[in-house]
Amino acid sequence: MEIDETCLSNSYKSMNDFFEEMELDSELLYQFYLAFRGQQISFPMKMYDRELVRKRIENMIEQEKTVDIRQLTEVYGFSARWIQKVIKQKERRRVHG
Repeated sequence: MEIDETCLSNSYKSMNDFFEEMELDSELLYQFYLAFRGQQISFPMKMYDRELVRKRIENMIEQEKTVDIRQLTEVYGFSARWIQKVIKQKERRRVHG
């Protein structure tokens, strides 16, 4: 279906502009519209779930993999301080059972 870009509501206009910048087909906007119309969607500031990232880090420690704090900070968007805290808590539990 062809989209009349001149009549789009602000939300869909912003999405359409983004799709164009990414060189994505405007058909994607229409499919998105069909899938989510009428729903109010908010996107969290963090892309990744804190508890799932915590489990990922704990699994890395259990498997004795190298934990690169800087890399994890870049990938998941959590602070180095928080990641260090997760590591310390996991190591404490390993030592104290």
